Amino acid sequence: KRAEKELTKVVPSSLLSDITSTEQGLKKLIRGRTDVFVEQTLVFKGVYETLQKNNKEFGLVYSAGIVDTLQNYVYLNKRHKTLGEKLALIIKDMKSDGSISTYMSEDCTMNK
Repeated sequence: KRAEKELTKVVPSSLLSDITSTEQGLKKLIRGRTDVFVEQTLVFKGVYETLQKNNKEFGLVYSAGIVDTLQNYVYLNKRHKTLGEKLALIIKDMKSDGSISTYMSEDCTMNK
């Protein structure tokens, strides 16, 4: 929905189309039924790698670059304040030791 909201600011909505899955979006792209496909990196990566193994035609997809970045936050109920403090320290350590970057580069999508 975020991509749709942002794209409608610069592209007429009549030129945008909905998809029901990342796979559908990629198939439309390689078959020439759409010119541009916007998807979250982690979601795209898992689906793309699987599809490319089964069909080399997906190798025709070109990544034009990052168009948006989002910050993610953890929200907890007030009664879990101490857990939140511990979690903040763990996340800080994971950023420092590179664990977060490692997890982000691994296939961690729910589409597989």
